[in-house]
Amino acid sequence: ARLCCQTLQIGTVKKIAGMNRTEWVENADRLVAGFLEMFEEGCHKMGTAIRDRIQEQLKAQQLRSLLYDEWDDDGDEEFYDDESVEFYSD
Repeated sequence: ARLCCQTLQIGTVKKIAGMNRTEWVENADRLVAGFLEMFEEGCHKMGTAIRDRIQEQLKAQQLRSLLYDEWDDDGDEEFYDDESVEFYSD
């Protein structure tokens, strides 16, 4: 098994060494283009996730604000501002 692997490695080295400069550049171009495409896709996914998270937080904040405003506008001030109300105390 070891001899087989070494033979494959030597074959790979021969193949690479036999490549001319143009082939090297083309291979490097493909590798870089592939990497950049994957990187761009990752950035797009991350940006989308961040945007979605911010939108969810804003919606939750707006909902809390609406609920608080409705609760606050129930006219409860009348009960708290009425000085004639006596509170029970021990």
